[in-house]
Amino acid sequence: MPHYLIKLEALRDGTKQVDADLKECLKMKLPIKAIRFHGVLGLTVENLHQLKDLQPINFVDLSSSDIKDDGIAELVTQPWAKGIRELRANHTKITDEAFRSLANLPGLDILHVSDCQQINGKGFKYLKHSSIGNLVVSITPVTDEAVDDIADFKNLWGLWIRHSPVTEKGIAKLAEAKREGKLSKLYMVHFGCGNHITDAAIEDLITLYGGKWVTMQTTSVTNAGLKMVATKHSDLKGINLGECKINDSGLAVLDLFPNLEWLTLQWGHENFTDAGLEHVAKCKSLMAVDLRATKVTEAGVRKLAAALPKCHIDWDGGAINPTKQ
Repeated sequence: MPHYLIKLEALRDGTKQVDADLKECLKMKLPIKAIRFHGVLGLTVENLHQLKDLQPINFVDLSSSDIKDDGIAELVTQPWAKGIRELRANHTKITDEAFRSLANLPGLDILHVSDCQQINGKGFKYLKHSSIGNLVVSITPVTDEAVDDIADFKNLWGLWIRHSPVTEKGIAKLAEAKREGKLSKLYMVHFGCGNHITDAAIEDLITLYGGKWVTMQTTSVTNAGLKMVATKHSDLKGINLGECKINDSGLAVLDLFPNLEWLTLQWGHENFTDAGLEHVAKCKSLMAVDLRATKVTEAGVRKLAAALPKCHIDWDGGAINPTKQ
């Protein structure tokens, strides 16, 4: 049986319109598994209460709505909310107090609260024993101090804190926690914070990634940092070099990674050209390369594809699939 979505994705003329749309959706008595209130203005606690007779829901999107802490508190009391696995409340006015309520959702695995300017991470303490596996708090004023509580999350496998005040000090705290046996499930992290992250943080980043791959996207990591990685962590299988300070000449060390399967240069902009592809072509183990938003040319990409016939290549001109198994 197919699952359906309650989707109210537009600016509304107040609560009355939301009420009317909800009643129309509920009247159909379809097996609803997702609710999307993205961009809905006029959303109230009363609106959420109208949904009380729904069966358990898997996914709820409240992003860009005017939901507040009282709305979150009401949401978690609804019988249908007990099934929520993913909740998005990006660009809302919720505060850290909302985490106290969200900790009561027994199956919540993925939580997005990016671009929430009233969240600084002091409420992370409420989530230590929750089921949350993936936490996304980018473009939000989370600080190094808040990282102490993240280190105690029991089920965390993914963490995204991009464009925030978190520094190398915060990353070092998390890396130390993982070395001590905490955050044992964590394998996917992203701390793209611009100038806050330099070559000095690379060892800690690799620790957090579990030693299999690393992303330096939106950092200030340099060619020297990549060379250090090649010297000490040549067994990496994946590297993301988009939006950092590494350029064509820095790619000369790529042939020191004999097991490298995927490489991302996306958003490298002026940093990567056809000259850099000469180095990429030496990585015969590559299975996927992303060259979008760089200065490479079609001629350079075609030449790379010929050198790596087993590799899938994405670039601004489209995708080139492997020609050899």
